[in-house]
Amino acid sequence: MNAKSYFRYTANLIIAINLIIGLSSIFLVERLLPAVRDILDDNATSMHAILDMGEALARHNEQGKWANTESEVFWQAVKKLEKNISFAEEQYLLADIKELGEQYFSGSLYLKADLSAKINEFARLNLDDIATKDKKIHFQGTSGAWTIGFLALISVILQLIFKSRIISIFMDPLSDFLLSIREYCGGNLLRRFNNPHASEELKDTGRLLTVILDENMDKRKLNPTLYMKNGHSQDLS
Repeated sequence: MNAKSYFRYTANLIIAINLIIGLSSIFLVERLLPAVRDILDDNATSMHAILDMGEALARHNEQGKWANTESEVFWQAVKKLEKNISFAEEQYLLADIKELGEQYFSGSLYLKADLSAKINEFARLNLDDIATKDKKIHFQGTSGAWTIGFLALISVILQLIFKSRIISIFMDPLSDFLLSIREYCGGNLLRRFNNPHASEELKDTGRLLTVILDENMDKRKLNPTLYMKNGHSQDLS
């Protein structure tokens, strides 16, 4: 492969990998945001509603009677929970809470402990759901980060290889090419460019230079007086 094709393909590959890394980062954030939003919108709302119910029950305990304001707070919290039902077990627990709440409000104050237990169970259920979602978010974030890190590592390796190849097939051969010309001009008429690692372009140029130098050396042999240096002919043997 010539240098032009190698540079073009390698550069395009590096650009493509960097583009994939950027898009992967965006995709990772897009995957994580809904999960975080789910916790904030659903579970956080449910936990606030549970706290409102617990606070209403606590105020009732302090006052010794169920005030209308506490009753309103309790049922408003129940409505919030109804809008944030995520799975069947929540629905069953909420149905129990509503049934116990209706009986409690009707005067069955002995059900307070059972009602509190159901509310606490609903809270634990939401905490378990938050923990499950948190593990999912952590797994997605970790796996996504490792994927992006792996792609970044590939990009770095390719860039190092690219740099090494530029030096190997272009920079070092070019230095040899210029050195051959300098040495020839300095009197080393047998000096030729010969670098097996050079790009095809430099090899072709080196072959052309060899032809020119050989022709020039033949002319020197035929008429050495035309190529005198400091009054002396150069040794062409």
